[in-house]
Amino acid sequence: MSHMEILRAWLRVIRRAQVPIKYSEGYSPHPKVSLGSALSVGVGSEAEYIDLMLSKRLVVDALVNRINKAMPIDLRVLDAKRMPDKTKSLGVSVTFADYRFATARNPEHHSLQCSKGDIAKVVIDLEKEKTGEQQTSAEINIVDPLTFTVRVPISVRVKDMCLGFSKISVLEGETLVVDRLRQWMGSSALLADPLDL
Repeated sequence: MSHMEILRAWLRVIRRAQVPIKYSEGYSPHPKVSLGSALSVGVGSEAEYIDLMLSKRLVVDALVNRINKAMPIDLRVLDAKRMPDKTKSLGVSVTFADYRFATARNPEHHSLQCSKGDIAKVVIDLEKEKTGEQQTSAEINIVDPLTFTVRVPISVRVKDMCLGFSKISVLEGETLVVDRLRQWMGSSALLADPLDL
């Protein structure tokens, strides 16, 4: 689903669950709802965030239960927290994201044997291209012979990473399945989960 389709799905769920959402003022009021950083189409996720501004206080657990009952099968609220007023939106606050890249190979017959150095070079080159400098020490984990994870600044696009990884000899011609695992706030030296504010 695209970013806008996810937002539309949320707006339907909010109506269905009768969540008391706050609206903007003016001639054409809009619900005060904002998603975190956009997820590329075709990328799965275990870590998406949404800001909801409510018109009245609700018990957080009751709100989560109400929303989950109205959600489509593949979408679920895993956690929620009441944030202090005037907290920056998630779209502005998130600085890094962790992604999992996995190949569609049969693990019994193949292994990647991809080096951290090859993956790091792609990530560092993309960071320099986007920001003009290297922001991280390219945190990379080889999970198993077919899967690796990468932490990158939110400005680095998944499409660009996939193109870069396809130039690594052992990944040439591979189909990569990508999932966003986590999003982070802060600098590379001190990161925090957005719900830990």
